[in-house]
Amino acid sequence: MSIKKFLSAMIVGAIILLPCKNIHAEENLIAEYEKAVDIYNLDQQVDWKNLMVNAIKLRNLDPQNVIAFRALVYYQRDQMQIKQARAYCKDALKNKPSTELAIEAYFQLADMYHNEMNYDFKAIKYVNQAISIVKRKYKPAEIDKIVNGNDVISKDLKLTGKTNTIRELYILKSELEGVNPTFETSTEIENSIIKSEKIFNIKYRTDW
Repeated sequence: MSIKKFLSAMIVGAIILLPCKNIHAEENLIAEYEKAVDIYNLDQQVDWKNLMVNAIKLRNLDPQNVIAFRALVYYQRDQMQIKQARAYCKDALKNKPSTELAIEAYFQLADMYHNEMNYDFKAIKYVNQAISIVKRKYKPAEIDKIVNGNDVISKDLKLTGKTNTIRELYILKSELEGVNPTFETSTEIENSIIKSEKIFNIKYRTDW
């Protein structure tokens, strides 16, 4: 092979490989931002200022990113910007969202109407819309596993582990319907003093 042909082959190879490298770099950056704004990691303290900055960067990289959307809604709610948070969710629903983003937006609306606005009749409407999408996407056994997996326990009245939107959705549905979960408890006692208390195997109804 002549030097000219060899150099031409190298240039073509570089052009082919460059987009792949850029894609991998972007994927790594998205994963990094997702970890930084993962508000559902119950063992991670939320830094609201940095969360917002990273969530915006993540959204710019991936406009349909559910983790970025969730973080920005929770940020607005933390700042008591409820009107803006509701508008953000409703705008997302108008723009042909992915299934996961639609579930998230409906859940957030329901949660706001229940917890911040005390309009439970509207909260139930949005909860049911979210659940109808979940039921179209997942089989009953899959829903039960997502909701009632052993990812979250309560230790000394503090939740630990990692939750998810579908779990939170069914918890909210149970609250609105007045149905309590079942659970097991264990208590560690030392010298007649309670050292720790744990609630685990928390099960919520999922056959709505």
